[in-house]
Amino acid sequence: MIDLLLEPAKILLSKGVEKFLKSEEQKNLSLAITDALKREMRFNIAILKEVAKLESDEDDTRSALMASLKTQVFDSANTNPIPLSLLITQPLDKTQIHWSDEGNCERFIKYIEKDTTLLELIERAYYRIYIGKTLAKCGKHNIDHDYIQYMLALANNNILSINTEK
Repeated sequence: MIDLLLEPAKILLSKGVEKFLKSEEQKNLSLAITDALKREMRFNIAILKEVAKLESDEDDTRSALMASLKTQVFDSANTNPIPLSLLITQPLDKTQIHWSDEGNCERFIKYIEKDTTLLELIERAYYRIYIGKTLAKCGKHNIDHDYIQYMLALANNNILSINTEK
């Protein structure tokens, strides 16, 4: 991943933000990061679906599943020398999801109403993952797993639509 960052970082430092945003290196790095995030989010969606199937007395299994949620790609992308805001610049299309539970869907849309970019939604979802993992370590399981799954699915669908346009 370091090699992938060197040339884009040089362009950003030597030529500035506007040139960087128009460069092929920015497009390639953005594609690489969003594709890796998409894989990580799909894994997390699958784990959250398993959490949703659990009975209320299966706390040990719930804790283990919550601990297995991945954040490595997001963490790595968030700490690289090029800000994520220069790599994930797309507006958020909140229509990019079909959610069967209409009542929850309306509630979730209300929660994310201030998010206007894909990055804002991704950050919100990962912050909820961090909180959920921390609560599970403490033996608390009152995190809204469906809400996290909704955000990840919406972000994943947005990434799919932008990566197919390129």
